[in-house]
Amino acid sequence: MSTTNKNALLEAIARATAIYEKNTENIRAFAIEQEKLSGYIEARKEVERLYAEYNATKIFE
Repeated sequence: MSTTNKNALLEAIARATAIYEKNTENIRAFAIEQEKLSGYIEARKEVERLYAEYNATKIFE
């Protein structure tokens, strides 16, 4: 394999590695955001439940 071909191959490997690493970072960031969103959704459900409970007690006052 010529030096030119070896260098081109090494450059291609380096680019592919950089893309893989960036994709991995993006996947981790996405997972963190999904976790936050899940927490927000659960908190919203709890607020809605408490609000409904509060409204139910107001009926009997």
